Amino acid sequence: MPQSLLKEFSFEFPLPLEILLLRTIGAALLCGLIGLERGVHKNPAGLRTNMLSAWRSPPFA
Repeated sequence: MPQSLLKEFSFEFPLPLEILLLRTIGAALLCGLIGLERGVHKNPAGLRTNMLSAWRSPPFA
């Protein structure tokens, strides 16, 4: 029973872990720069908002 459940709910991720981490860190840094610039100009959605939204985007790119 446990082996069949493990097989049922496991999947192979299409991206290597190194690529996924590189995309995630790169997106967080680049969007952090955008957020920093927006924060300097007193616009809404500053540094934290842009970094958090960028954190989840690389797996879908």
